[in-house]
Amino acid sequence: SNTKMPSELELDGMDLSTLLLNGEALADHPLFWRYRNQKAIRLGFQIAGTEEETYLFDLDLDVGEQHNIATPNKKLVADLSSKLGQWEIEMGSDQEMITK
Repeated sequence: SNTKMPSELELDGMDLSTLLLNGEALADHPLFWRYRNQKAIRLGFQIAGTEEETYLFDLDLDVGEQHNIATPNKKLVADLSSKLGQWEIEMGSDQEMITK
């Protein structure tokens, strides 16, 4: 199709083709996602949750996300939550951020 993207449209994201097609590692860059009332950031560790509960997983040691280590790692949770909150602001979300 010859559809053109609106010039005022600002996309966030990055090209994953080198990872998907060539298996090359990505630069150290956070990955954010949001779906309904769930949101997460992955940056070595992954913090995820809803407004009711926050989870923190060490993905190098717990790829199955079975052990929530948020309680003993409050500083890391706060740091990742702050990054997630900033991303939410940049995306113009009207949803509340993870704060617990």
